[in-house]
Amino acid sequence: MAVEADTIKPPSWKQLFAETWWLHPKYKHKTAFIADGSIRTGKTMWMSLGFVQWEMNQFNGFDFIMAGKTIMSLRRNVIKGLIKRLRGLGYVITDKKSENMLIITLGDVTNPFHYFKIEWIDGRTKKNAIRLHFNMQDNPILTKKDIEDASNMYTGAFYERYILGNWVSADGLILP
Repeated sequence: MAVEADTIKPPSWKQLFAETWWLHPKYKHKTAFIADGSIRTGKTMWMSLGFVQWEMNQFNGFDFIMAGKTIMSLRRNVIKGLIKRLRGLGYVITDKKSENMLIITLGDVTNPFHYFKIEWIDGRTKKNAIRLHFNMQDNPILTKKDIEDASNMYTGAFYERYILGNWVSADGLILP
């Protein structure tokens, strides 16, 4: 699944919606936006980009933080690409490694009994939230062959998680 670093294709409607949902009058009253699903669909990039634009539009002058599992993974998986995209949109970026200005909470596609799944995805009506589910086909940068290759790597619960983006548990025995 080799993709050139500077290959830019127009976003899918889901990616564009993840970036701009807060601009739609129908959704302005919502308090949360949830994007979940399979890997390599652009969820992280488009939600991060949308979050920065939302924050700058709604709360200019306020500080936000950005959090990840580790600082290294956050920088590698989010910050690096986000800075490039934001600069391309005309934002001025000052990268202070000891400070973060945005908060983005990301949930991995994991166990269907995970707190986030039960409280936020299943309870989204009560939380007044929007959910947009992604699967691998939602990333226009991936070719059919890329998707087929990735699909052939997984079976069972892992196929459900990584390719279809479903919240499933991997059941079975673990032998020593």
